[in-house]
Amino acid sequence: KLFAEVLQATLDKTKKLELYQKAMQWHEQKGLLQEAMHYASSYANLSGDFESLKRLLPSAAEEALRRGAMQTVRMWLETLPDEDVRADDTLATYKAWTLVMFGEMGQAETYVTVKDKKTTSAMPTSTLGKQLVLRAYIELLHHQHYDKARALAGSALHLLEQPATLWHNIALWVVAEAQERTSQITETIATLREAQQSARQGDDHFFAAAID
Repeated sequence: KLFAEVLQATLDKTKKLELYQKAMQWHEQKGLLQEAMHYASSYANLSGDFESLKRLLPSAAEEALRRGAMQTVRMWLETLPDEDVRADDTLATYKAWTLVMFGEMGQAETYVTVKDKKTTSAMPTSTLGKQLVLRAYIELLHHQHYDKARALAGSALHLLEQPATLWHNIALWVVAEAQERTSQITETIATLREAQQSARQGDDHFFAAAID
């Protein structure tokens, strides 16, 4: 590590950018997304070119969020210009989720463009589903609109193509929490069990432990 630091100190900007890019590509090809993001961030900070960082971020964020690494995802997003994040529905979704996880519900809402289940949008179905999960979560915990939260989470579950994913599990949890406040406790227990089973099937150990 010390040798690498000394070596980098002797390199000019062009050579450093070349090395960052090669390291990023090598780690991405090996499926080492966290490491690839490290070099993509270094490249972006030095060059002002954020395209590789924006391209890698969604996949890396999904992996990090499953591990509960909220601060890491937030740090990556804060490397990007805020206008770039807001202009990209997928990046805005991850930004909103990190804010939600840190209790900044009001700020998170400014990144969620979906208002209700009838919203039409050109965004990909999976992104629309995730934004509906976010909206449901905010309606549940920030506004205490339980029926609306349950309806939005239900719509999200129909849009999210793959079961046993983080977003699918969060939607189930929102439904359960809304049921606890508006329905019979037996419904709540059944939905929580479904969420927990789904989390375990998807190796989402962080979420499974959180609702255990």
